[in-house]
Amino acid sequence: MKSQRRHDLKQSALGTELVHIRDFLKKRGNLLAWIALAVALVILVVVYVRGRQQGRLNDVRIQWEHYQAQEQSPEARFEDLVASLKPLTQQDVDPRIAAQATLRLADHLLIRSVMGQSSGAEQTEVGKPLSQSEQKELADQAAAYYRQTLQNFSDMPMFVARAHMGLAKLAVDRGEFDEAAKQYQAAIDLNAPAVSQVAKDNLDRLERIKAPVKMAASAPAPKLPVPETLPAPQTLPASAPATKPAPATTKPAAAATQPAAGAKK
Repeated sequence: MKSQRRHDLKQSALGTELVHIRDFLKKRGNLLAWIALAVALVILVVVYVRGRQQGRLNDVRIQWEHYQAQEQSPEARFEDLVASLKPLTQQDVDPRIAAQATLRLADHLLIRSVMGQSSGAEQTEVGKPLSQSEQKELADQAAAYYRQTLQNFSDMPMFVARAHMGLAKLAVDRGEFDEAAKQYQAAIDLNAPAVSQVAKDNLDRLERIKAPVKMAASAPAPKLPVPETLPAPQTLPASAPATKPAPATTKPAAAATQPAAGAKK
C-alpha cells in the first residue's frame, strides 16, 4: 500500500516536472533556439578563422623557404630577393619570420649600397656602377628597415642586436664613428648570444681606428733635425770616383818598362 502510494507520488512529481518543462519550452523555445544557433555560429567562425590562420602560416613558411633557396642560388638577383622579402616583412602571421625578413632586406640594401653596383640580366657580371645619389637612397632604405626592426620586434633581443649592428655599419661607412660606437654599445648591452661579442670586437676595432685620427689632429709629428756634423749627401759620390781610377793608370806604366829592361840585357 505504502509502496504503491510512493510510486504514485513519484509519477505525479515526474508528470508535474514534465508539464513545467513543456510550459517553459513553449514560452522560451524561440530564445533557446536562437542561443543554440548563436553558439553553433561562433564555433563555425572559430574553426574557420583557425583554419585560415593555419593556411596563411603555411603560405608564409613556404615563401620564406623559397627565399632561402633563392638566396643560395648563384644566379640570384638583387631585385628578385627584395621582391621576395617585402611581402614577408608585412605579414603578421609569423613575427619571427617577419623580423628575419626585415633584417635580411636591410642587409641586402646595405651591401648593394656599399658595393655601389646594380644587377640585372642585362648587366655584366660586375654590374653597372651606381651614382652617389642611388647609393645614398639604398643606404637610407636599409637604415629605415633596421629601425623598423627596432620598433616592431623589440621583444626579440637577437634581432634587435643585429639591427643595431647594421646601423653601426652604415655609420662607419659614412664616417660617423661616434654614432657607430653608440650602435655597437647598444648591441653589447642586449647580451644577445654571439651578436653582442661581435659587436664588442667591432667596437674595440673602431676605437683603434679612431685613435690615430685624434693624435694626428691634436699634434702633428715634429720634423727631425739633421745633424750638422754629417757630410752633405753630395760629397761622398764626388770624392770616391776621383781616387779609384788613379792606380789603374800607374800599373800599366810599370808593366811597360819591365819589357824594355829585359831587351837591353
